[in-house]
Amino acid sequence: MNQSGLRFVSEEEKLKKSIGLTFAFLLILLSACSPIEKPSQTETSLPDETGARTASVIKEETTPTCKVAFTTDHGGNLIFDIFTMNIDGSNKEQLTSEKGTNWVSAWAPDGSEIAFTSDRNDPYGNHDIFIMKADGSNVRQLTQTWGDDRNPLWSPDGTRIVFSSDMDGDDEIFIMDTNGTNIQQVTKNTASDWYPAWSPDGLQIAFTSNMHGGELELYLMDRDGKNIKQLTTEGRFRPPFAWSPDGTTIAYLSNQDEKQAIFLMDINSKINSQLTNDEFYNQDPAWSPDSKKIAFAAYPLVRETYVLNEVDIFIMDKDGENKKMLTLHNDICGSPIWSPDSSQIIFECNVNRGPLELFIMTSDGSNILQLTKNEDNDEFPVFSPFCK
Repeated sequence: MNQSGLRFVSEEEKLKKSIGLTFAFLLILLSACSPIEKPSQTETSLPDETGARTASVIKEETTPTCKVAFTTDHGGNLIFDIFTMNIDGSNKEQLTSEKGTNWVSAWAPDGSEIAFTSDRNDPYGNHDIFIMKADGSNVRQLTQTWGDDRNPLWSPDGTRIVFSSDMDGDDEIFIMDTNGTNIQQVTKNTASDWYPAWSPDGLQIAFTSNMHGGELELYLMDRDGKNIKQLTTEGRFRPPFAWSPDGTTIAYLSNQDEKQAIFLMDINSKINSQLTNDEFYNQDPAWSPDSKKIAFAAYPLVRETYVLNEVDIFIMDKDGENKKMLTLHNDICGSPIWSPDSSQIIFECNVNRGPLELFIMTSDGSNILQLTKNEDNDEFPVFSPFCK
């Protein structure tokens, strides 16, 4: 496969000695009503008008709960809903219950909201973009076009959302404010522009397009659509791709001699380097948040036929060294997603050819824990940003 729960913080005001125990009592009442798990507490004395420390109040130090949002397909009946759970699989909560497809996309940078796509209000099955609070409340529809609006992602500063849409007749990249206003089209051509992804500093957007020669390639532009640059030219580029968290490189996929390899593109020099060169079909590259490792899925090429029942999760250094297989289940596993502290990886796997379930493990492949177990396909996990 980049905020869990709402954080309640009491505002400390400058107090005079005369308020004393009354304000302290109010703080205790407000703390008791907070939905956040029991916080740690430290006692802080308050100065009086002379500077002497004569009174004390309880200062709350809260730690948000780490959450994972994911999509469930309810047994393959084309009804998809969004759930959240703790990283140990506990406290599963269903956030959407509308008929149709509801696909989780991204958490807001502050963890307060989730962006998702849904066709709940479109009789033709086109998706619009919605956001909701992290507990599923306060759902708002941001787009309402005749086209298919997809892939919403918050800007790193949380002020804008980028997405792709074919509202003007072909797929283009758009940006809007987080309330759905001020929609701006940042690409305009007759090609298909897909999968926009903000650079970590929020100043650029990488995306895929077939604007030159009909082959899908990787491109980079400023956030206003200016200075479009083509990064790959071999005609074998395949999505998905992933920015390194330090913003220096992009990991991407390319078909090479019937195999699919992982490459790195240096943003400044535009020089690419091949990280994998073996008898495997590699996919789903995912950077560790500390920019040191890349997790990915791969399956072997045997007798010129890909063994699709043996897809495993691997990890390697950012230069392609020290590659290690983390799973060995003879099952189909994929879509590795790192926790924000780089300590864990969540992934999808269909054990014994059953439905897709979600698992989590430490980044060395140990302590594998199954998070979901039901008759539905659970997929597209996204960590909240508060998994520290």
